[in-house]
Amino acid sequence: MNGAAPAAPFIIVEVPGDPQGKKAHESRYVRGNPTTGRKGFIHNYLPAQTADYQNHIAKCARRAMVGKQIIGPGIPFAMRLFMMMPVPMSWSKSKRDAALAGTLYPTVKPDDDNCSKALDALNGVVWHDDSQRVRSLLWKEYGENPGLIIEVYLLP
Repeated sequence: MNGAAPAAPFIIVEVPGDPQGKKAHESRYVRGNPTTGRKGFIHNYLPAQTADYQNHIAKCARRAMVGKQIIGPGIPFAMRLFMMMPVPMSWSKSKRDAALAGTLYPTVKPDDDNCSKALDALNGVVWHDDSQRVRSLLWKEYGENPGLIIEVYLLP
């Protein structure tokens, strides 16, 4: 099995700001109106915070995709995701330095799974559908500039 990604990424999307995970859909009951015969129903929706974050990701991706074609259906790709977490302001200088040197790991939320789910925002922007992703690699570390760095590689 050849696990190496091609030398040059197809695209790099940088998303500034604290990484966030995709929150679960919320639901509410909308009452019916017996006089009009309208039945009640359950309305499912994405929480506003998640929708805003996904819009931010898509906007950054559209900026990076200028002059490039979307990865079409059936074309496999690999992705490297770097989650750069903010260093807490309350930490001492020595603890902060250790975090930025990579000797202290961010075992804080969001987790990689929920953060990856937020990348659904790239469906229809960078790739046709994230089901085309056949390889993923993740780094979660502290950084001076929190955010996501998404590298996408076309596979032969």
